[in-house]
Amino acid sequence: MDLKNLRVFTRIAEAGSLTRAAAALGIVQSALSRQLSELEQEFGGRLFFRTGRGVLLTELGESLMPRAQALLLEADQLLEEAKAAQRKPAGIVNLGVIPSLSQPLTGMLLTYTQARYPGIRLRVFEGYSGEIEAWLANGKIDIGIYNRYRTASTRMLEVLFETEMTVVTRAGSALAASPELRLVDLAAAPLALPVRPNALRTVLDSLTLRAGIELNVVLEADSGVVIKDAIRRGGLHSILPSHAVSAEVADGSLVPIRLADPVIRQTVLMDLSRQRPATAATRLLFKALPDLAREVVAGAPASAPLRPA
Repeated sequence: MDLKNLRVFTRIAEAGSLTRAAAALGIVQSALSRQLSELEQEFGGRLFFRTGRGVLLTELGESLMPRAQALLLEADQLLEEAKAAQRKPAGIVNLGVIPSLSQPLTGMLLTYTQARYPGIRLRVFEGYSGEIEAWLANGKIDIGIYNRYRTASTRMLEVLFETEMTVVTRAGSALAASPELRLVDLAAAPLALPVRPNALRTVLDSLTLRAGIELNVVLEADSGVVIKDAIRRGGLHSILPSHAVSAEVADGSLVPIRLADPVIRQTVLMDLSRQRPATAATRLLFKALPDLAREVVAGAPASAPLRPA
């Protein structure tokens, strides 16, 4: 059944005249009559009596009118809901984030979606870069935010920002008063670092091998929260981007110190999974995330230079 023909039926009944109904629908009367004839053939009977003043519903027409109006109302509501869904994207977006960004960026993103797009639901997975790239490849996540410590490939969809790594220590520690440190200065310092395999560990292994030094790694962890707690409570030190500890720097518990020799630069990247088409909600957040990342950059401690992409 053609909904256009059904709409012609209800409009003729409302207008009480083929001429008035044709004018209301913006079609010629011959086309309206043809559509009505098609509908009457489908229903197997006449829907209107012709009178000198117009038309009246037959018994069949009277019995079908309430159902026809209900069907058209439902169709109109379905169309409106579809348009609304395009205006206000909804659904689950799976996001993979490196530990250094998981807290500040996820909080900003949640505030953003709740205020503007309450139909979007976030599912956040924290992991190091290798895990996030694997999740993008197998479709576990829709958007992945990860990092590189060497020149980023031009294939990457979005470079969010670049930053220098810092030595992070507890306020009041023996290292806290230093304006900057060299990697060799950390040879005897107890460190908390990510578990291998890890891109930062690979860079550090290469640098220490060339310098002929060995780092004193007391704790390995795959959680940024655990590493920061080890610095704060256990008196350890770590090598992190300053935005990873912006809240702790603000409350005075941790201190970032510039790592000057060598300088280790981190590039933060964002990519989409190719395993399935991106939904409207995924595309929207992919566009919003660079601006939110710049807010993280703007709020980072001054001791760690960050450059928006």
